[in-house]
Formats: sequence, C-alpha cells, structure tokens
Amino acid sequence: PGDMMRMTTSVFPEASVRMVGGLSRHVWRTVSGLGMRARHVSVEEWESTLDEVSAGGQAMLTVLYGRKNKGEVLRSATNHWVVLTQVINSSFVGGLGQWHQMAKCARKLLNETKACLVWTHAGYQLFESCDNLRKGVADVISIKFPEGQGPLNPRDFRPGSPWNRDVLTQLTQLSAERRLGLAGLWPGSKVVANGLVSVHSGSTLSVISPGTLGHIVQRDMDGDIAVVWTNSTSGWVLRKDFPRLAVTSMALGWDERAFTNRRGTFAIIGRSLVGRKQKAQGWPDENYTECPVHFR
Repeated sequence: PGDMMRMTTSVFPEASVRMVGGLSRHVWRTVSGLGMRARHVSVEEWESTLDEVSAGGQAMLTVLYGRKNKGEVLRSATNHWVVLTQVINSSFVGGLGQWHQMAKCARKLLNETKACLVWTHAGYQLFESCDNLRKGVADVISIKFPEGQGPLNPRDFRPGSPWNRDVLTQLTQLSAERRLGLAGLWPGSKVVANGLVSVHSGSTLSVISPGTLGHIVQRDMDGDIAVVWTNSTSGWVLRKDFPRLAVTSMALGWDERAFTNRRGTFAIIGRSLVGRKQKAQGWPDENYTECPVHFR
C-alpha cells in the first residue's frame, strides 16, 4: 500500500490523496488476532470513502480476489487492486416512465443500501451492497481531485442510460427473490425443483420433475437463469418458474456469483453474507411497501 500511495501522489500531484490501512496495521491485526481478526476497513472509514467517491473522487482498494474469496469477512492478505469509481444511490433512479412501481422500489432499496461500482479486469463490477464490498477491503487510497480536473465518474449508469435500467431491474429482482426465500439464484449456486419446472433451450421446451437437482451456470439481465440438471437437461428457467425452485447451496465467491450483460462489459455481484436465520425468514427487513413481490 505504501508504494501505491507514493505512486498515486506522483501521478496526481495536485489531488488530495489519503490512505486508510497500510502494512503496519495489517501486521498488528494478524499478530494480535492470531490470524483470525478481521482485516477490513471500519464502517466510519468506509463511509468517508463513499462520500468522497460520490462527490467525484476515486478510490483504489485492496481486495482478496479469485477463488480464495468466498464472500466472507476478510481475515487474510489481499492480492489485487481495484478502483471504486462510483457509488449508486437513490439519485440514480429516474426517467423510468411506465416502470413507476419499479422506480419506487429501487429508490427505497438504494436509500437503505448503496451499491458500489468497481473497475477491474477492464470491466465494471457492481456490488449490490457496498457494505459487502467493505468487508473484503483492507486498504483504501482515496483521491480527491481539484474542481474541473481528474477523471469523471462513468456516465453509463446514470438515469437514461441502458445500463441504468438493467441495474435497477436487477436490484429489485434480487430483493424480491430474497423475500421469497430464494436468495442466491446466481451462477455457482445449486437448486432443486420443488414442482414441474419448464426449461427452454432454443425452440425446445422440456419439463423438469420435482426433486431434480441442478447447477446454475448463467444469469442474464432479464433475471432468467441457465441451469444444467442432473438428468442431462440444460437450458433457461424463466423468472415465472422461480417459486418452483429451492436453493440447496449458495455460491458466495465474487467470481462465482457475478453475472454479466450480453457484451460482458459489466457484471452485477449479488449480496452475499446471508445469515441462516435471515435466509430462512425471507429477509423480512426488506418487506417494504414500495416493493411488492411478483414475477412476470
């Protein structure tokens, strides 16, 4: 982190640059906690970072990336830098017209839980929950640019852009799924059919019998999922059939649960760290009147 801090200061000499974390803090936490102490940034440190990015700044973050990350609280060394480039809040809801009900729900969700947009591997990753991202961040280098200078936050997610509608649609759909006890319908998770489930593959329609096990391999921006079933059937399960599914094993790693748009230019990473009690109760804390549960 120290080397990155010095390089950032030299690249942006007129910007205000600050660092949270650092090697000495991580060594102390590792030694004092016998390797079991959480190493992520605090809520207060994170809120300051979100405020700065919301105001037009950027923040570089150290995370544990790849298969070693299972969506858990960070307790080990990090291995990757990413850029927090935008914070998605309720101001991003607008211009939806006939999507009025969805707009009300998305606005409520983003008032309660901000979403965080990260740039890494030449693409965007949108974390449904900024706090989930925080629990995997060890260091922050925050860059506040002088007015009129520095890179701008991306416009691709602002109201009126195609990706904006994709994002708001997925936020409301993922919340609805949680409240029906279906948290985790994303790539890497395993499911079982609790009723007759229709599977679409091109022009072919198959029906899966109750009790059949499956593995989710893809999710699209319409919210439908592609499943490979143990009876060798594979294809798309539409959202209207989701209530006939049950999640038996939830993928938690960032690389597992991310799903992308058709061009692969940005991915959405659904909320992880789902407690057993919360999952069993269907996330009652999200039972907002603005967000009726329905499937098309």
